[in-house]
Amino acid sequence: FDEIAIGSGRGPSSFAGFKPDVSAPGVQIRSSSATGDAAYIAYSGTSMASPHIAGAVALTWSSQTQLRGKVALTEQLLRNTAVARSTSETCGNTAANQVPNNTYGHGRISAQFAALSSVTPNEPPVVKINSPSAGTTFNCPATISFSGSASDPEDSVLSGAGIAWFDEGATFGFGSNVSKAYSCNEGGYHDITASVTDSGGLFDTDTIAVQIRVCKAKGAACVSNGECCSNNCSGKKGAKACK
Repeated sequence: FDEIAIGSGRGPSSFAGFKPDVSAPGVQIRSSSATGDAAYIAYSGTSMASPHIAGAVALTWSSQTQLRGKVALTEQLLRNTAVARSTSETCGNTAANQVPNNTYGHGRISAQFAALSSVTPNEPPVVKINSPSAGTTFNCPATISFSGSASDPEDSVLSGAGIAWFDEGATFGFGSNVSKAYSCNEGGYHDITASVTDSGGLFDTDTIAVQIRVCKAKGAACVSNGECCSNNCSGKKGAKACK
């Protein structure tokens, strides 16, 4: 039941949060066949996993009529009642054996647990990048320190490894305070995103842009002020240097 199908995608997602959200049996599942003489055939992939999800939702809505049509709460219940599945894979720089993860998500769904469990409405968390300010420019090479905070109505303050940091979708750190080194080969604007996921699987993100400016150090030959990290290019014509 827990085998991952060949060709199955993993997270992370550029929209943050763990992907997939949950998993379902999808390898060598016996199913009716529309072609050939055989009445049944074994298939693998999301075409087999998705009907498990649909069936679990149908059973849950039959058992808990108050959830009918409430997609977000139903999703939350499926995540909360999933059977946790850890993995040694570290997709998206997640720690080995971490749950949730970017291979199984919050785990393998349990139609029984979902249908028989109750759900408590969950409010999403809030995350904020405190520093640096959006649009800040740094001269390369630079090591930038990032600071963030997060809170959640149910989980209170989310700190430590609760905040994940991304540069253009690539993870570079976890925690309230992280840093990242930039070389002069990484000049330009970088979209920095902080993401946090609460215990119920809901998440929030905050994004800022910072600029890595490629400029010349003191003593380098220059023509105009804009070339210099100091914005000061001076000297005799033909022999100007950054001051």
